[in-house]
Amino acid sequence: MMEREEYIRSRAGKENPFRVPEGYFEGLASQVMANLPNRDAAPVRTARTYRLRLRAWICTAACVCIGMFGAVMYFADSGNVGVSAPDSSVAADAQSASYDSYDEAVADYMMIDNADIYAYLTDASFE
Repeated sequence: MMEREEYIRSRAGKENPFRVPEGYFEGLASQVMANLPNRDAAPVRTARTYRLRLRAWICTAACVCIGMFGAVMYFADSGNVGVSAPDSSVAADAQSASYDSYDEAVADYMMIDNADIYAYLTDASFE
């Protein structure tokens, strides 16, 4: 690696090969200011094409449809929409299964089993 660097330095030398013309930076600010556009000029207003307007309307309609679909799916899952299921027994079984799992979780939390529940129910019926 060092041999390559020495070879390059011997061929190119140690001087900086890039040069700036004399007086370049003295006139640079005035040249840049001359090339800037006038501030008094009115901004150019581009006309929106039909395609851009149509694309905006299509995107808006798609967002509204997605929002409506999401709302219907949300309320259908929570049971607030009056849409009847094709087989109401399946929906009732699913709802009772969720209640059963809740009851099981409560029984586990209270550390009772089926025998304790039966004993409680039979004692309560004779009082």
